[in-house]
Order: sequence, then C-alpha cells, then structure tokens
Amino acid sequence: MNRIEWQSGRGQGKGVLLVKYLVVLCTLFLSVNVDADEVKKATATYELIIPSSDMDVALMTLARITGKSIIIPAEGVSGKHTNAIRGTFSLPHALSQMLEGTGLSGGLTQSGAIFIAQGQSADAQNRERLMKSKSIRDRKKGLLASISALFFGVAGVSSVHGQEANTDNANAFSMDEIVVTGTKRDTLLQDTPAAISAFSNAFLERSVIRNTADLAAFTPGLTASTNLGGTYAIRGISSDLLSISADASVATYVDGVYLSRQTSNQIPFADIERVEVLRGPQGTVYGRNATGGVISFVTKAPSETFTGVVTAEMGNLDHIQGSAMISGPLVEDKVLFRVSASASRRDGYITNVGTGAGEGGDENYQSYRGKLLFKASDNLELTLAGDYYHQRQGFPLDQVLSLGDGGTGAILPTGKFQAAVNSDLVDTFDNRDLFGVSATVNWLVNGIVDVTSITAYRDTKTSIFTDDDATTLFQSHVALAETARTFSQEIYARNAGDSKVNYLFGGNFLSEKTGQDLTDSSPGVDVFLPASGSSRAWAVYGELSYALTDRLNINSGIRYSNEHRELSNDILLDAGAGVISLFSSPLRENSWNSVTPSFSIDYKVSEDTLLYALVAKGFKSGGFASLSTDLVGFNPETVWNYEAGLKTSLLDGRANFNVTAFYADYTDLQRRVGLSISSLRLVNAAAAKISGLELEATLKPLDAWTLFGTYAYLNAQYSDYLTVLPESITLENPDGVQTNLDGQPLERSPKHKISLISNYVVPVGETGSLELVGSVTYQSLMTFRSGRGPLYEQKGFGLVNASITYFPSDAHWSLQFYGSNLANTEHFLNKEGDPTAPARASGYSALPRTYGARLTVDF
Repeated sequence: MNRIEWQSGRGQGKGVLLVKYLVVLCTLFLSVNVDADEVKKATATYELIIPSSDMDVALMTLARITGKSIIIPAEGVSGKHTNAIRGTFSLPHALSQMLEGTGLSGGLTQSGAIFIAQGQSADAQNRERLMKSKSIRDRKKGLLASISALFFGVAGVSSVHGQEANTDNANAFSMDEIVVTGTKRDTLLQDTPAAISAFSNAFLERSVIRNTADLAAFTPGLTASTNLGGTYAIRGISSDLLSISADASVATYVDGVYLSRQTSNQIPFADIERVEVLRGPQGTVYGRNATGGVISFVTKAPSETFTGVVTAEMGNLDHIQGSAMISGPLVEDKVLFRVSASASRRDGYITNVGTGAGEGGDENYQSYRGKLLFKASDNLELTLAGDYYHQRQGFPLDQVLSLGDGGTGAILPTGKFQAAVNSDLVDTFDNRDLFGVSATVNWLVNGIVDVTSITAYRDTKTSIFTDDDATTLFQSHVALAETARTFSQEIYARNAGDSKVNYLFGGNFLSEKTGQDLTDSSPGVDVFLPASGSSRAWAVYGELSYALTDRLNINSGIRYSNEHRELSNDILLDAGAGVISLFSSPLRENSWNSVTPSFSIDYKVSEDTLLYALVAKGFKSGGFASLSTDLVGFNPETVWNYEAGLKTSLLDGRANFNVTAFYADYTDLQRRVGLSISSLRLVNAAAAKISGLELEATLKPLDAWTLFGTYAYLNAQYSDYLTVLPESITLENPDGVQTNLDGQPLERSPKHKISLISNYVVPVGETGSLELVGSVTYQSLMTFRSGRGPLYEQKGFGLVNASITYFPSDAHWSLQFYGSNLANTEHFLNKEGDPTAPARASGYSALPRTYGARLTVDF
C-alpha cells in the first residue's frame, strides 16, 4: 500500500505537499470561468476602456467587466449617453467620470452592488436597505478561499471505505443490497420497513441523471420543478409560498445537515455516494418541514488508500464540465482526507425571439467539497466537512405561453424552447453563493451505544434579476436578494447492533436569520420590499422497536417540536418624487408546538420477504408572509399517513419487487390567497385527501442484463380550498369571486408515473466491455396552478435517455457517450401568470436534447 509520511513541526512531507499542489492544479483547471481577467477583479482598481455610448449599454459593460450586480432606475436612463473613460479607475471614480453632466450619480451598496440614482449625489448606505442586490463575488478570491477550505478543515459525514477506484464500474446495476441511513440507522434497503428509494452514484452516472429534476423521473411519487429554487413534491405535498418565513414541505439533507432554504437545495450531483428519497411524512426522526418526505444526499467518504478520479466532459450547447477528486491517508489509520472540485459551463437553450435576441437558461457554476476524518480510536471518529457552491449564470428566460389583457403589442413565440423578452434592456442573472461547514462525531460507547453529534453552519446568498412580465413590454422587472445564516446542532444515540429491543433517542436545535430585498420595477415606479426574519426551533424525539418473535417487530416513536419565528417587513414606493413608505410592519412573532407520533409493525415472512404497515404524523412549521401587508401569520400544516408495504426478493436474488399502498389525510394546508401585495395572505386555507400505489422492481434475466422499473399511481385532491382565482377578477368586481377547489388535483401531483431502465453489458473480446443503458420515462398530466385550466398544466410527456460506456479490462479509465431527452420533448418545470398581466401564462422549460462524451480516469 502506498504511504505518505506525515512530518511534525513546521515542515510537511513532500508527498503531502504534492497532494496539495495536485488539488490546486485540478481546481484551477476545473474553474473554467476563471481567467486572467478575473485577477483584475480582485483588486480595488480596474483597467477600463469604455467609449461614449448609450447609458444602459455602457453601464452594463461596466458591470460585466467588474463582475458586479447593477441596479438601474426604470426611468431617467433612456436617451442619455455616458462619457468615455480610458485608464485605471476605482469603481466610484469610474462612475463619477462616466456620469458627469448626465444628471445621474452612482455608488456602491454595502454589499458591493452598483446603483444608479437621479441627482448629483446618492447615499449608498441609505439605499442599501431599499435596493440591495447581492454583488457578484470576485472569483479569484472565491477560488483561493475554496482551495484553502479544501486543505484545512473540511469534510463530511459517512463511514470510511477502502479503495474505490473502479468500484462504480462494477456495481452500477448490481443486485447487491444497498445500505441506507435515512432512518438514522445503517439498514439494508430491502429490510427497512419504509418507502425508501436509493440510487448509487454509478447508477446516476450511467442513467444520465444529473440533478434532482432528472432523479424525479425515476422515483415513484417525486416531482421536481423550479420557482426561484428547487420546489419538490412527494405524493402531491409541496410548497411555493415565496416567503423567508416559510419552509419547504420536502426536506433536503446533505450528510445529515438540513438545507433550510429552497434557494439552496439544488446541489450538483458531484462526489455523491448515493441519494435516498424517503417518501411520506418523517415527523418523528426528521420533524419539521418533512410532511412530504426527505431527500437525503450522502457524499463519499475519505478512503484508507490513495485514490483519485478526474473527469472531463464535452457536449452540445458548448457544454464543458470537469471534476477532480483525490483521497487517502494523511496519517495512516489516523487521519484521512478527501477533496473534490467540479465545474460546469453551458450555453443557454431558450432562444429569445424578442428585442435584443440572445439565449437564456445557461449554466455556469463551480462546486468544491472537502473532508477530514480523524480516527481518535476504534470507537471514536471526528469528521470535519466543508462545501462551497459558486454560481454565476442567467436566470431562466420566462417563456410567455399566452398574452393577457396587459400584453397588447407584445410578441408571442411560436416555436419550442422560445421566449420573447426585451433582453436589450434586461440582462438577467441568477447568482448563488452557498457555503457550509460541519463537524460530526461518531462515538461507540462501551460497545453498547452509538452516539452521533452533527454541528453545522450554513451561509446562503442568492441574487436574482428577471424579466417578470415575460414579454417584450417593459412592465415588470424583479430583482431579489435573499440571505440566510443557519446554525444547527443534532445529537442522537442508538443501541449498537441489533437486539430484541432497539432504541433511538435524540434532540436537535436550529437557529436561523434571514433577509430579503425585492425590487419590482415598472415604468416610472419602483416598489421595494425589504424584510428580515429569524427562526429558533428545537425538538426531542425517540423511537423504540421490540421483537415479539424472530420475525415480528413492533415499533413506535414520538417527537416534541417547538418553534419560534419573528418577521418584520416594509413596502416602499419610488414614483419619481422620492421614496415614500407605504407600509412598515411591527415585529411579528409567534411560537408553535407539535407532537408527531409514529407506529409501525413489520413481519418477516421469510428471509426474502418483508411485510409492514405504519401510521405516522408529519408537520410543517408556521410562519408569516414577507411580501405583503398581512400581519397575521399562518399555523403549521399536518398530515396523517397510513401505509402498508411489501418488499421481496425472488428467483434466487435475480428479482426484487417492492410495493407500497398509502392514504394520507392532509389538513391546514398553507396556501397563498389573494393576488396583489395588499391582499396577499399566506393562510391555512385547505384540506386534502391523498391515496396511491407505488411499485419498484429490479430484474436480472441474464448475468449481463438488468432491468429496473417503477410505477406510481397518485390520487391527490383538495377536499376543501376556498380561494379567489385570478380569472374571476374584473373591473366590475376587483375582489373576484371565491371558488372552492374541492375535487381539484393538488399542484405537482401527476396521476401516473412510469420509468424503465435497461442495462446490458457486452464483452469486447479480451480488451474490455461496453455497458449499454437506455431509459424511458412517462409522466401524465399535472397542474402547477389548481383550478386554473389547461394553460397552467403540463400535459403528459415521455423522455428517452441512453448511454454507452466503454471499460477497458486492464486500465483505470472509461469513456461514455450519452444522450438525454433524445426526442427533444419540451416540458415545463413551472407555470404561472395573471389574465390581467402582460403574460396570462408563462413558464420555464427543462433542457432540450443534450448529448456529449465523458472521459473518466481513476487511480
């Protein structure tokens, strides 16, 4: 086994230094968006050559060169020209020279964004609160900080595995049992009495699954869409309340750490060990905000021997992607490390047929992750983890599907993957900086009790600018900045091994501070909506399992949760005569308690067959509306889930078949009621009944051939939902007509979902093998806005993916050719709109046909 000697004192072993230099080189190589110009962005001055030109063009050029966000007033810019500048300038000096004599002034907010204002002077600190838009961080600084994080204190939670080179090649579609940790115990998937889907990294790669939206097509009951972030639904339970004082209904975890904001839950599938999807409410073990279920990402752990993987990928839409990972011991058997980096850049796929032309929907991010595992003894391990995600890309172009009453004169696209916006005036962006660190302790006490402690801190910054009216008219453009700082602590203990009585007891604490600044600009009017909030939540929980016989177990659990939220927000207006306050809320606060029990029974019919039944309650915490004048908060929503399942292995292990039937009583649903800012409320307005059936099957007809299939039937309907639909609002009746959506389907709840994957391995003489993978998925009709008709529905559609991967017999590399959405089917991830607005309906479509080649080298 290869070794690198660790030398104490100031010096470090040459091998260690070599590892670090290799990581630096790989990281620099992978950061495809970093070039020589980025170095200049880290300094206080810039080399600028900007000729005299139209005001908006020159200012956008300045923002692009300096890498800053920019806020330009809706009026006062048209028809004006800047002065030419040439030479070395600080940003304030450059703005002063460019705007001299124009009647405008410029400055920087405290967060670094450029703003332009009427008049000869502006107070940056006063405007910070009103027009804050998070600046684009200097990429050289972010890169160096990430490299430092990779080296000195960053790691994740998982057990240690040995040499991993080429293990993915062999096990992509293996019938071997998968060990899952979603129940906070290490259990075999087929022996776990719960509805869990688990996917290995190799399975994801071979099946061309790159993100959660792709994963949803192969997961019964899961749908994924986007609305400023990842909006996930499991069995029809979802949320898109758009408030910093509201949370998702499907909880996302990475290595046991909760990702609290929907703007931060769309992580790339990089250096992932597996993904687990727990379907149904998880009120006992996970508690708050898991009424629909949990998506749990488990990242790869440090290895005991030196391993490394480098990938390079090219595809259509000028797609370039790369990644690198290196792992091994720093001190043999004592300190292990793992560092990884990935980056991706792709052109947009939505063609703008409006003014300014161009494309939208591009991709440009860098992702870094690092881990250090300290093995203090055979019974005590400490894992430090750190991750950083840096995104600088355009916000998806909103595709107008039908013009509303305010859309007179706008252009309506006629082709697939087309939008019609005024991109000559609006350069959208979608910038995200997500950072997190964690420390996980695993301690086996006296060989009897396993204790786990997870301490984590996460910092999330999101800045979005979009053409909100979705048309060529200059009606509404929205800039949104959101921040969140979250600290969490969880500790739980469970009995080691398996015994007649198994137990799990734990508690957790979460503290979060959030901020939001939204600017809605229309001709002559800017509306500013700043808000700030906080949350404090704690809970204690326990589960107990008792073996009545060798085959029959009964299980019960209970959790007590307490949460306290605070929120304050303002609404300010600038119609050209200065900023005036329309609304300023007092500090709103409230606390909620919840008890969420669970009961289950499981019976092992044979070594290969498990029957189970369970009853569980889930809840989603209450909160407040941060984008309205409503002072009344909303209470938690709850769901009681009743479920029965069968898990069996057949044909001497060549077939697995799992089936789950469920019924859920969903009450106090949190929904948006009202349309305008003055009438918008987030209330407990609805109730629903949900039932369904989920099937998962794996079959291996031949040693070289494996089939994997899923089917889900879902009947999710409102049993009561009194609301006002936008279609009922007229000039004669501006308040609209209340409608009860009893019997209407829940949003994001297709009645049928089917997937089928075929994997076949073909020997290529004695030189290697070819792995052929093809998949077909189908999803039936689904609505994004219940009760509002076909414009807000996604019709049933199917997708076809395929990949061919070559593995040489005596080399550590592979070459994959892949294609996704081969039929070039247009399907939408979200739809919304208003009949009185320019766009009666608009939406964001998913990727079109993509294809490319991927080279993987491991050592």
